[in-house]
Amino acid sequence: MSSLSAPPARVQQGAARKTRKPARFIRWLELPDPSCQGWGACEIAVGPNVTAYLFRQVPCHLGGALIGYELEKLTPALTETGESYHVVIDVGPHRQHSCECLGFLRHGHCKHVDGIMALRVAPRASKHRSTTDAARNDPEAYWQEMQRTGI
Repeated sequence: MSSLSAPPARVQQGAARKTRKPARFIRWLELPDPSCQGWGACEIAVGPNVTAYLFRQVPCHLGGALIGYELEKLTPALTETGESYHVVIDVGPHRQHSCECLGFLRHGHCKHVDGIMALRVAPRASKHRSTTDAARNDPEAYWQEMQRTGI
């Protein structure tokens, strides 16, 4: 006599599991200061990972409505700089931003561009600000504020 067992459960092929992107936040540590050659400091948090950067606006010779920024990653002790990134923000209608980091080169966006965009909207804010909430909640106001501040 043979026994019958239940057929194996079907596994759904190709069903992608949705992963949540970690929240991104940015805040000023020190506002840019002309007496320090325009350098300021900011902190970018992606989920539990927090990184501090020195930050300043630099000339952009590409023309058009482009603004250049330089970010230098600080060590956790905030005593030395590490990697440096050049970011270009397009404040014109084309919005062709760029960054030299691997994240931007791979995905076409990164925390550096998102962070600068958020700081341009609220340049004097001292609290953490989500880098995407302003653009998603009211894109027109976001764009107008970017044009008004001109940072």
